Amino acid sequence: MNFGFKHTLVIILTYGLFACGGGGSDTTAPPPPPPPSNTVPVANAGVDQSVDTGSEVMLTGAASTDANNDTLTYAWSFTSAPELSTAAFSDVSVVSPSFTADLEGSYVVQLIVNDGTINSVGNSVTISASTPNSAPVANAGMDQNVSANTTVMLDGSESSDADSDLLSYTWSLTVPASSSAVLSGSTLPTPTFTTDVDGLYIAELTVNDGTVDSPVDSVNIVAATANSAPTADAGANQNIVTGSVVTLDASASNDANGDNITYLWELVTVPTDSTANLNTATLASPSFTTDKDGIYVAELTVNDGTVNSAVDSVEIVAATANLAPTANAGVDQNVELNTLVNLDGGDSFDVNGDSFTYQWSFLSVPDTNTAVIADETTQTPSFTPNVEGIYIVQLLVNDGLEVSTADTVNITVTIGNSAPIAVAGATQVLKTNVTAILNGQDSSDANGDTLSFTWNFVSRPTGSVAAFEDNTVVSPRFTTDVEGSYVISLVVFDGTDSSAADTMQVIVTNTDIVLSLKAGVFGDTFNEVPFPYSRSITINKDLTPAPDTFTIETFRLVAQGGNLTVINLLAVNDTNDLEPFFTNLAEGLVLSDGVTIEFDVKIASTGGEAVQLTYSFEIAETGQIFSSSYLFTSN
Repeated sequence: MNFGFKHTLVIILTYGLFACGGGGSDTTAPPPPPPPSNTVPVANAGVDQSVDTGSEVMLTGAASTDANNDTLTYAWSFTSAPELSTAAFSDVSVVSPSFTADLEGSYVVQLIVNDGTINSVGNSVTISASTPNSAPVANAGMDQNVSANTTVMLDGSESSDADSDLLSYTWSLTVPASSSAVLSGSTLPTPTFTTDVDGLYIAELTVNDGTVDSPVDSVNIVAATANSAPTADAGANQNIVTGSVVTLDASASNDANGDNITYLWELVTVPTDSTANLNTATLASPSFTTDKDGIYVAELTVNDGTVNSAVDSVEIVAATANLAPTANAGVDQNVELNTLVNLDGGDSFDVNGDSFTYQWSFLSVPDTNTAVIADETTQTPSFTPNVEGIYIVQLLVNDGLEVSTADTVNITVTIGNSAPIAVAGATQVLKTNVTAILNGQDSSDANGDTLSFTWNFVSRPTGSVAAFEDNTVVSPRFTTDVEGSYVISLVVFDGTDSSAADTMQVIVTNTDIVLSLKAGVFGDTFNEVPFPYSRSITINKDLTPAPDTFTIETFRLVAQGGNLTVINLLAVNDTNDLEPFFTNLAEGLVLSDGVTIEFDVKIASTGGEAVQLTYSFEIAETGQIFSSSYLFTSN
């Protein structure tokens, strides 16, 4: 066979030579081309993308190519991602995988393709994830009923932004026909205007977070020279521990005509099986005890002697589980420019007795301000304002599990005169036909101006004709003629500007109010002890297993004959950084008549170290003080 093949070739070659020799054309076939060599495939990971944080990202390598038309396989990988990201591909070997951009930042993804013989060069695509800006929320404040020719202050300070951006304010005002009222400071959180005619004034507020406007919020102000219905204010919603006493507060209710108002409360919703009842439905500040977990709703109606207000309600949520602490950013201040402002969150509290941390920040500042808050994570930070205007400072407190609702304080800064601040004093409990002595000495003026005083009754018990001997002195007097609640306001004047009104309450009852206190050293037996209470003892505890916290003593306290208020709550460790605390007691807690409160004095394990501890509080109405000191050691 091989020989024959060669022979045939010889014949062909001979023929070809013969033909050439004969002068004919060359018909020899060209040699076949060599087989093509393999080429490297080309990866294409797609185009860069910008996505929202948390969204699913779809990739595609479909534009990858191979010159030999070989079938490709795919290998995807991250070459970089935000720190702490746990992003992962749905499948690293398919042409179009996906992943979730779980954190804000850049994700760099590489694609390598293979044609069955060789890998391509890696090709990368960048995915940029960002959190979209949230629109702010405008809050134009509560509706108001006022008299004609009254200066109305609007309040947008409760406006908020989910991203904590600084807000700017834009107010507009719609007025009745023939009114020439205009806003003063339409870009401030709290502008003013004067109601020059009767009718409906509508103020609209838009806030901007530097990127986007909020929806418009509006507030209605009704001005009237005839009698206006009073406005009921049932106070702020509350979260408390089940078993605690709730004190309601209607002191912010008002009447545009300055009429005395009376109060009528009703507990309209309680949890299943609750037997909670208001102690007195006609006081400005009645109370009740939350005996079950759940939601309690109290409704308030006030009457000016002619007409009832619309009903206002307040919601109290009681729970035995952990509740968020309550932030208290302190009282508003009026200061001069370039004066050090000291903030104080010391009245913040946690109803579970947990320790908490502080976080202060500016919610709103004047344009061009460069002031910063020093020590913004402490109870008492400070800052020095360098621009005139209103600084709104926000406080959040955190108990390690929950963050409080923000509380704010307004700092008004002026070059010239600052309006003074009225302080009407604490609640008093008195009998009938005695002299009530009020005291406004804690009122203040940032400029040090001499103050004049104006006291007025906001409300008196039905049938009372009580009147001040002189309502223009710092400590006026009146005679308590009827049992019930007297709500009294104070306005101070520095010669140029008047303060906002501050209120206090005088509760008149002919029933003696006494406190009964029982103590149990180890919480197992309770013996009557005298009140006021003061003692100092040494206690050692060694428990197996050792708990995280130790109860040093347990007390039972009951008010008899009336309500009493706990103030100046204090727990101090003079030895180290362990923080002692009370349970079931909070600053401002009202002890309702006949209700027993059981509270503990506690501290974390001392690990064998002896620590010097002091626990104390005061009863506002009687001045009686609880004070207990311990040299305490635990395992």
